Amino acid sequence: MAKDNLILKLDSLEYRLHRLNNTLDEFQPRLNNTTKVFNAKGKKTSKRVAKLLEQDDLEAVSRQLDDLKCQILLKKTFHLKSKVLATFERSLQQQLDSLQKNKNPKNGEKLKVLKTIEQRFTLHRFAEMIAVSKVTKAVISKLAPTKALKTNPPKWLAESGYVRQFQDKNDFNNPSKIWNETVMSIKGCDKLLSSTMNTAKFKELFDTFDRSLDVLSGKRKEKEAKGANATTGVAEDSLNSIGSESEEEEDKSSNVLAQPRRGQEDVDDEFLEEQILKQYEGMLVASDDEIDEQSDYALDPNVNYNEVTDEERSEEEGESNSESGTEQDDKAANRPPLKVHKAHNLPELMIGYYSGGSDDERDVVDDAVAAEQASNQSKRKNRRGQRARQKIWEQKYGRHANHVQRQAQQEIAERLKKKEEYEQRVAKRQARDRAQQAAQPEGQRGSGGYSKPETSSQPARDAPIHPSWEAKRQAEEKEKNAKFQGKKIVF
Repeated sequence: MAKDNLILKLDSLEYRLHRLNNTLDEFQPRLNNTTKVFNAKGKKTSKRVAKLLEQDDLEAVSRQLDDLKCQILLKKTFHLKSKVLATFERSLQQQLDSLQKNKNPKNGEKLKVLKTIEQRFTLHRFAEMIAVSKVTKAVISKLAPTKALKTNPPKWLAESGYVRQFQDKNDFNNPSKIWNETVMSIKGCDKLLSSTMNTAKFKELFDTFDRSLDVLSGKRKEKEAKGANATTGVAEDSLNSIGSESEEEEDKSSNVLAQPRRGQEDVDDEFLEEQILKQYEGMLVASDDEIDEQSDYALDPNVNYNEVTDEERSEEEGESNSESGTEQDDKAANRPPLKVHKAHNLPELMIGYYSGGSDDERDVVDDAVAAEQASNQSKRKNRRGQRARQKIWEQKYGRHANHVQRQAQQEIAERLKKKEEYEQRVAKRQARDRAQQAAQPEGQRGSGGYSKPETSSQPARDAPIHPSWEAKRQAEEKEKNAKFQGKKIVF
């Protein structure tokens, strides 16, 4: 079964509550998908959302919101209490076992405290009371830190029972009552409790719980808004130092960055990204690849490329360059003489070049023959199989081949093994026969083997015969003595 997204439900109910109170400008969603749901562009979704919003009632939405917040708080406190209980009980049990195993006079007082807790409460019950006390104090310090909130807490916090549990001194789970009647009743228990709870594991548990309650109090949204404002402030300072094209563009871009996401239909993620990137246009440094590409195309000023190439300048180029040549000649006179490079004689193309391929390059790739000719590496032949290699060896070496000799040796070894097994069976049989003959009296000894008892072939005549057998015997005798009474037919 899929888990309910309680945070999305919480955002949804708060959006509906702000809408009923006409305070949507103050609504800051916890999830980005919340505004997308209520400002969907699809026809079916928009109709379903509109129908849901039309049926809203202020009292019903407020009640649902309080119930949901109370449910989230109870789930979080139950999870924290389970973790603290298991960790604290395991820590106490480990300390008790180690102190009992390695007795030391210095730790005698600590061992005495643990034994007293075990005898009076049991470690599990003591850890459970401490866990409830710590969770109650963590909830009140986070959600109701002031006296006004303790006397008049939110409805969902009052329904959770933690405020009453904290204020009622007669409550069984009251932190003050647990401290006075449980911890302080045992000498040295407060030191044991403080040394055990002031560890990194418990600090991490309570810090995580404290941050998770920001979802209910709404402080997380304020922190995110502050972080967004800080980033936009840095961007605006950098833009002002560099200088933008116009003041209007600065105002538009800063509004886009500073404006929280409230679900406008015309503003989507792509538009926001484009606006953000426009602000930093011209501020990005080229990557290493781009620098390498630019450096590859740079010309060397010390090389006279007119001497290297085989192309001749046209007359128009010569006339245009002659006008500017007078100015360059004055500069060239002051320069040191350049080194003369030998001209490179490039071969002229007498015949047009033909690649040998068709317009479609895929034909060359698909052609297996062309691929083989293009590759200079010779293909590695597959190795012959074992049976093929053995046949070659048989033709070359005959019965002196290694595998043939190994097979012959294996057959000889198998025959010898079978012969030895047969001889062992025969020897066992003969030994068994000799033992049986030695066990029989001398008069009853035979030639060997087992002797069968003598059985009479004729049954005893004196024994009575069953009436059914007698009737059957008489019927068989009548059939034997019956005369032929048939009629002979000639065809």
